[in-house]
Amino acid sequence: MAEEKRKMTFGYWMKNVFVPHYLLITVIAVIGVAMAVYLLHDAYSGNRPDFILSVGTIDILTQDDLAELKSVIEETVGDVNGDGEVIVRVDVYTPTLDSSELEGIAADTETGTIQLQALDMAFMADADKVLFLFDETLRGRFEADNYESLADFGIASDTDPFYYVNDLPVFERILVVDTGYYLCVKGWRYDKKDDGKYIERYASAVKVINSLTAAE
Repeated sequence: MAEEKRKMTFGYWMKNVFVPHYLLITVIAVIGVAMAVYLLHDAYSGNRPDFILSVGTIDILTQDDLAELKSVIEETVGDVNGDGEVIVRVDVYTPTLDSSELEGIAADTETGTIQLQALDMAFMADADKVLFLFDETLRGRFEADNYESLADFGIASDTDPFYYVNDLPVFERILVVDTGYYLCVKGWRYDKKDDGKYIERYASAVKVINSLTAAE
């Protein structure tokens, strides 16, 4: 009898306490641990990317869609870390947004929430990621002072600190939507001012933007 009562009590707790209050937190925690394991593996596997482009969009863009863009970046940055390979990674974050709350960038699904949090982490905390490609909606996710002015790098843009890319040849072939897309460089971390590898990432980001604007 006591055993049956415990089973009923556990089932009640699962249905009425865990699922409505803790399920999402648990899922996010599991994803977070998985991401940490992935990043640690990536850091010590010896296959470090020479450059990372981070894409934030509410559209669905696959790795195949971005293959030509990735190829241009590979040719531009070359073997930055000197390991004998040119590895460029394109990380795509695709939050699912509630159309009634676009201004606040609110996610209406668990997957969308996780993607949005991963994008925030990439932008605010990941020192390896400095160049971002945002769609019209997500470029307003962060305040303007979180970006570097492109003019400081000698890049002219009517939408500084963003560079509108839809009219560039490479992007005309990639983007089949009417959504505006923008390249941007996130703000410099002052604690990295003496880090040569960090400085090189910004130099590569500027080379990539200049290369894309000149590509045919």
